[in-house]
Amino acid sequence: MSAQHLTKAFVFGVAGFVFRDWLALMLAMVAAGFLGTWLGLRLLHRLSEQRFDTLFKWALTLLALRLAWLGVARLLGPAG
Repeated sequence: MSAQHLTKAFVFGVAGFVFRDWLALMLAMVAAGFLGTWLGLRLLHRLSEQRFDTLFKWALTLLALRLAWLGVARLLGPAG
């Protein structure tokens, strides 16, 4: 992954992307990824496999329902 990201960074730099303008956001994203991974691993060690499976299925179901709701709302247009 690092090789792919470095290659993309090089290409974007050659294309004129100014990394300095986005450095704070990129660092915040790296920190959030690190924190999320750390918290996720701690949570996984505390949950049983059955409990995780149940929570994961509920999370996917809720996300799917939200996506369906947004799709229907967009099809029907603005309310009122």
